[in-house]
Amino acid sequence: MLKRLGLIHIGDVHFPDAKNERLADIKDPGFPSQIADLVRVKPLTCVARKFTSVMENGADAILFTGDLTSLGDIGGYRDCLAYLNGLVNFKRWSLDRVHAVPGNHDVERVKVDPAGTDLTSKFAEVAAAWKDLGFPVLSVDTMRQSEIVLPKTPASSVKLFSLNGVFI
Repeated sequence: MLKRLGLIHIGDVHFPDAKNERLADIKDPGFPSQIADLVRVKPLTCVARKFTSVMENGADAILFTGDLTSLGDIGGYRDCLAYLNGLVNFKRWSLDRVHAVPGNHDVERVKVDPAGTDLTSKFAEVAAAWKDLGFPVLSVDTMRQSEIVLPKTPASSVKLFSLNGVFI
């Protein structure tokens, strides 16, 4: 009997935009700017704190579901992976416990083949970014399936499936 399954789902980060966004909106021009900068919380920082808390309580798998960057810029995608790797430490996770599917903002859409015959080449740089981290989890041309045996209940397992929607 499955007692608990902990999944972390990360999507729509839109890095680097989210890195610079602030929550506080201080409109008083007399308010000291140095203090205003200290009290403005970055939403991505809040998410990172919660993410770290969830990680400490245990998670069985991580799902990255697209739009980690904003403009199809591979540099922004790599920067986001570096930021997330600082939180997650990808190498502590086995391949079957991490699924990643790119979103429409993660690839340079002008690389789309006008004839519609080459659907995978535009994802090569994104796949290379994962591979450069030593973690080749991105499969854009097939459905990916993995089975996770839960450590606290070895008789229980969960199957994860991921599929890049460009092929639907």
